[in-house]
Amino acid sequence: MSEEKKCCEKHEHEHGEERSLKDYLFLGARIVVSLTLALLGLLVFKEDSYPFAVNFMVMLIAYLIIAYDIIFETVRNIFVEHSCLLLPSELLP
Repeated sequence: MSEEKKCCEKHEHEHGEERSLKDYLFLGARIVVSLTLALLGLLVFKEDSYPFAVNFMVMLIAYLIIAYDIIFETVRNIFVEHSCLLLPSELLP
């Protein structure tokens, strides 16, 4: 049995999913905004002129903008895996 078939038996996703131009433009915009916020956090919102919390929030927002799809997919997969594991245990007497 191939690796792709094993993977698709466990998870509900498609391999080789093609992206549209709209997806690439949205990804490009996310990269630009995230990079801009990260540079602002490093160069403008320094700890000597702003509190640490301001710098931390700017950097956290930059990280969440660029990585939200990965974080969302990871959390979703964790819940899917746990629900698959819990379902048989609920059926036991």
